[in-house]
Amino acid sequence: MLRFYFYLLPYKIWKVKPSCNWLFVKYQYFICFFLNSFFILLTVIFIAACDNTDSNNEEPGQEASIISAWTVLGPSGSTIARIITEDHDCPMISIATGSTSNSTESRKVMQTMDVRQGPSDSDFPVLVCQSTIPSDAQSASIGSVEFPLPKDSPKRIAIIGDTGCRLDSKDDKFQDCNDPSKWPFNTIAQSAAAWGPDLIIHVGDYIYREDPCPEGKSGCEGSPFGDNWDTWNADFFTPAKPLLDVAPWIMARGNHEVCTRAGQGWFIFLDTTLPTPPSTDLCAEFSSPFSINIDGIDIFNMDTASAKDSDAPSDLVDQYASDFQTLGNKLTNKA
Repeated sequence: MLRFYFYLLPYKIWKVKPSCNWLFVKYQYFICFFLNSFFILLTVIFIAACDNTDSNNEEPGQEASIISAWTVLGPSGSTIARIITEDHDCPMISIATGSTSNSTESRKVMQTMDVRQGPSDSDFPVLVCQSTIPSDAQSASIGSVEFPLPKDSPKRIAIIGDTGCRLDSKDDKFQDCNDPSKWPFNTIAQSAAAWGPDLIIHVGDYIYREDPCPEGKSGCEGSPFGDNWDTWNADFFTPAKPLLDVAPWIMARGNHEVCTRAGQGWFIFLDTTLPTPPSTDLCAEFSSPFSINIDGIDIFNMDTASAKDSDAPSDLVDQYASDFQTLGNKLTNKA
């Protein structure tokens, strides 16, 4: 259609200005060639622009290679969507906000997730991305991956803890991590997910694989160990996937996540008190306490990972007294 119009253009001009007939007759092929080339170029540019517009309207993040995705509740009532990926860049997340009622129009926002921690070294060669989800969000997704959002009145709460598989040379305890009947975390996660929880609370101690599996012990042969991505993936993210998919989490830090054990992985993957892990060795001895209000009930999340079982050093007493005071003030101010 466009090409037909271009060829008629000189004819139309000739009809308007017959005195110039000799000019168009003499140069009509040159003029038509020039005009057609010009408009074809514009057409190519227009098509390219349309293709670019279409790509921007595609479902964000649909090509993202997501290893793990979950929702975690943090300070000040924040809801955080977080992913782990081997991609070089954080994907886009689609967030639908507003009410579905006639009184409030819902809208869809697409934004690039923030980098929480880039690949740091051979121990953590993955990219961790996150986005804060608005309180009025109706849905949040990356392609086909849907993030579970908090419910105003959760009815079913699953509480778990000490979920890792023990590989401990100090106490000479080596669990059969390769046998689901001996280390049933994934089985429990599947069962709990089928129950349909509205909220999951992990009270700490995610990593138990601290030492290498002894040679000749087939039950844990080939298991990773130490504070690194492979261990976190084997001890937590892979077996916990059924629960990560179904409901938001509240995550507490246990003594297995102190800086001398699995503290770096804790701050890279699970901590919510800092927007990014600490700049010094990706770990901190303490993190700030906070509260989460769930349907009128305050849940206090306090970092007691460094507490001693048989001793009460004055510096720790002072630290925890201050943390308790901070949480107490929240109750006082609320009253």
